Amino acid sequence: MSWIKIETTLPQKPETIKISAILRKKPAEVVGALVVLWCLTDGLTEDGFLQYYGRREIDGAVGMRGFCAALEAVGWIELGDDGARLVNYGKHNGRSAKCRAETARRVGRKRARGVTEVTEGEGECNVDCVTGVTAAALAREEKRREYSLGESTQRAGRVTSTPSPGGFVPPSEGEVRRVAGEAGMDVGEAGKFWLWQQARGWRGVVDWRAALGLWMERSGGPGGDGEAPVRVTRADVEVG
Repeated sequence: MSWIKIETTLPQKPETIKISAILRKKPAEVVGALVVLWCLTDGLTEDGFLQYYGRREIDGAVGMRGFCAALEAVGWIELGDDGARLVNYGKHNGRSAKCRAETARRVGRKRARGVTEVTEGEGECNVDCVTGVTAAALAREEKRREYSLGESTQRAGRVTSTPSPGGFVPPSEGEVRRVAGEAGMDVGEAGKFWLWQQARGWRGVVDWRAALGLWMERSGGPGGDGEAPVRVTRADVEVG
């Protein structure tokens, strides 16, 4: 359903009062004629330009003689050789203005309900006039939130891990593999290191990065002597 936007103070606006005085009409009659003109414009154009319309056509459309000339007097309409243009029409009733109004109403309803996040499926309630730039910005913001959530979850997992008596917090398997990869170590061997330490409860470990390097040396990694500690599989850890 198409609609137009008007201000609640329209009957008291100085321009409305001026038009009323010029035409010797009541402000309510002027407001009615304005609504008729804006509805006509909304149905024929998106930018407020009425092609081939002049004073006679506009006066006839609203049923009020001298109406167009009164609008000219207050600066609300401009006439040209090829038609009439409503001044600042796009600011109030253009496509982008309606888009902003719809968005403001939707956000207002969500805030009234105490909703602070857009839940799954509610993205469909956005108006069709959301631009590609806006959509891209929303996508970037959603990706940023997901990344932040992942970081927070990872940090929370580290904090809630059971620390050793010395205050040591065991790392996750993913973190061990990441550090090993960045140092040029065998990532698979790093996974075995994590399984071994996890099975032992990280007993006696103060600096797991140093322990990882020692493991790599003993396992025949870069600079190692080929001597590796006893191996443990994931199945061994799960069985206990």
